[in-house]
Amino acid sequence: MDQALKDIALPRLRRALGLTEGEDEQRLEDALAAAEEKICRYLLQSELPDAVDCLLVELAALVYLRTGERSALKSESYSEGQLSQSQSYLTAEELAQGEEALLRCLAPWRRVRCKGGASS
Repeated sequence: MDQALKDIALPRLRRALGLTEGEDEQRLEDALAAAEEKICRYLLQSELPDAVDCLLVELAALVYLRTGERSALKSESYSEGQLSQSQSYLTAEELAQGEEALLRCLAPWRRVRCKGGASS
C-alpha cells in the first residue's frame, strides 16, 4: 500500500471503529495490510485498483474486529419497566461472512485467467 492511500485510509478506519488517533495503531495498520492482501488476491492483481478505497476500509474494519478483543455491536435494546437492557454482538463467523460479501462486490474488477492463455 502506498503512503498516500495509507494516509487516507488509516484515519477513515479509525473513525469507522470509533478509535482515537494513536490508539491501537499497529493493529489498524495490520488490518489495512491484510485487507489489501485479501482484495489483491481476490482480484488476481498485484495492486489495488483506485476504485476500491472505500471497500478497503470496510474490509479492514471487519478484519480488525474479527482478530481482536473489540466486539462489533449487532443490536442493543433497552426497556424502562423493570429496567432491562440487552446487547448482542457479531460472531466471528458473521464477520467472516461480511468479509466474503464485500469481496463479492469487487467482482467487476476481477481479472480472469484462462488455462493455457495469457491473463487479461
